[in-house]
Amino acid sequence: MATVVVQMGHVPRTKGATGTSGHRGTEQEFARQLAPRIASRVEQLGHRCIVIGADDPIPACDVFIALHQDGSVNAAARGASVGYPAGSGNERWAQAWKARYAKAGWPGGFRPDNYSAGLRNYYAWKRTSAPFRVLMEHGFATNKADADWMWDNLDRVAQVHADTVAEMLGTVAPPPPPPAPDSEDTGMELVYIQARDHWFLSAPGGVFRIAAWDKVAFWRDVNQLPVVMMDPASFDMAVGPVVRPGVL
Repeated sequence: MATVVVQMGHVPRTKGATGTSGHRGTEQEFARQLAPRIASRVEQLGHRCIVIGADDPIPACDVFIALHQDGSVNAAARGASVGYPAGSGNERWAQAWKARYAKAGWPGGFRPDNYSAGLRNYYAWKRTSAPFRVLMEHGFATNKADADWMWDNLDRVAQVHADTVAEMLGTVAPPPPPPAPDSEDTGMELVYIQARDHWFLSAPGGVFRIAAWDKVAFWRDVNQLPVVMMDPASFDMAVGPVVRPGVL
């Protein structure tokens, strides 16, 4: 399992380098909308994904992706671009992403990699030693055609990022469930269910998503389970670890 860090460009700055704005919204708003979409898809691949702001410390990771939009006083300027520090791995990531972005329907074309000093000398390059480090300018927020496509296709853009992760890192199979506890230990029937690459525990008190097998200490004590309270018909709606004590 790899760790992927997704940085939301300029978020949440209110002064200084706050990013560009354009026809459909600000660069910060775009990054806020895109980042969680990428994270959910990367986690479905079996990898860990951490979303951070522009000035947050960058945790140890295998991949660092900075999300940005370009801008210009020239409304006709358009095109996506990629920045990265020197390294063949970074260039390979950039080419893989651009190929998938174009295949997804991106209409604005591409500018040369590292075409600007901001791309070549991005401050984060010195703050992480991740094997893969890339910054994506998804297009020009100040160009109507670019902006419309980016905002109308947020899910498609997120899928391009996830597919690039899968191409470069592969996928990880979900862990198998641990052995079911003996009935004499719990006095109840426990059923494990796999759905959407997650495992769930169905018990008399309800259905629970198992968030981390290695933290499960006592099956008969729900206080030891880092789980999400779930409805069986809504397996895809889990959003994070919530402990509900005493329901079993």
